[in-house]
Amino acid sequence: LESIGEGAFRGAWHLTGVAIPDSVTNVGAWAFCECHGLQSVRFPKDLAEIADGLFCRTSFEWQKGLSRVSIPQGVRRIGKYAFSGCVGLEVVEIPDSVEEIDDYAFFGCKNLVRPKLAPSVKLGKHVFGV
Repeated sequence: LESIGEGAFRGAWHLTGVAIPDSVTNVGAWAFCECHGLQSVRFPKDLAEIADGLFCRTSFEWQKGLSRVSIPQGVRRIGKYAFSGCVGLEVVEIPDSVEEIDDYAFFGCKNLVRPKLAPSVKLGKHVFGV
């Protein structure tokens, strides 16, 4: 398995954890969006970007869902809406390899403690807004 297609698991509310194999180098946009039961994710080691909307809306007020994410070293871009609306997200670890965080990537993550970022990271619009 080298790729996971766009929207492949979108809305799969029964998923509680995702361990993406290291053979995967591309995960399509919105692949795990609206997976409301998602509580954990393990990224492959050679992933270059977190695609647009990849984990958007995986939690709500009444369902904590995904609360902690560690972006792997080597990721250079976090796409638009990647984690937007993840109300339960509290901690995200972003490595120095990240060069760009696109518009609304963490928008609506009202419990998120703003992560430390390298000064050179290019930020899009409303990246951390609520």
